[in-house]
Amino acid sequence: VVDATIYFWTHNTPIAAGQYTSNDYAIYNYLGGTGTSSAPNTGVNSSVPNGKIAAGQGFFIKGLSNGSATFSNAMRVVGNNDQFFRMQSPSISSDTETTSSEKHRVWLDVVDQQGSYKQTLVGYATNATMVIDRGYDGEYLNVGNPVALYSLTNTTTALSIQGRSLPFSDLDEVPLGFYAAATGSFTINLYDFDGLFFNQNIYLKDKALDIIHDLKQSSYTFRSDAGTFNERFVLVYRNQALNINSVS
Repeated sequence: VVDATIYFWTHNTPIAAGQYTSNDYAIYNYLGGTGTSSAPNTGVNSSVPNGKIAAGQGFFIKGLSNGSATFSNAMRVVGNNDQFFRMQSPSISSDTETTSSEKHRVWLDVVDQQGSYKQTLVGYATNATMVIDRGYDGEYLNVGNPVALYSLTNTTTALSIQGRSLPFSDLDEVPLGFYAAATGSFTINLYDFDGLFFNQNIYLKDKALDIIHDLKQSSYTFRSDAGTFNERFVLVYRNQALNINSVS
């Protein structure tokens, strides 16, 4: 009846002329969460969703078919009732989902010169596949962000959270989509990683400039025209320039 990705509205931009903005959402599913952790603005939320919805917290989910969504007391837990997405900045909380599933994850975000940003998550997990999976893939919502970063599936579906199958291969490549409302300078950061990625290189391939950049060494700053670019960037795990066979 419903998808298993949850979206929380966040107050990422201060009130202007008495108006709130609706430009960004913190997102959570079985793979993990993306949030507002790298927001350079002050007074915004700084949390990644931890899998627990506090009493009074608004959220929404995508309907998949006609039917009834049922909430029951079995879904309630004691405690974990202090993470809110609103004007005040809550304490930073980690993903506290308790599960025996294997996960290896990479969080990336993009920031523009005005401080607008967007975060995306790519991970390899038990029960995830290379196609769209309920609970492991969360769609990217275009709600007017000045800048956006998301991953793409083989079907070109834009995702804010993408789960991919195990076992992991360092030959895997994940296409990334980028959007900018205006021409300018932008920075892609490696916000966080876990699992096997502690011992695995993480690179960003810029196909437009023929560059493979080591995100563990530094963030990647580039210029771009306004528009949507789904062919420029790829998340890779090998620097192919280091793997060219020498000619004898």
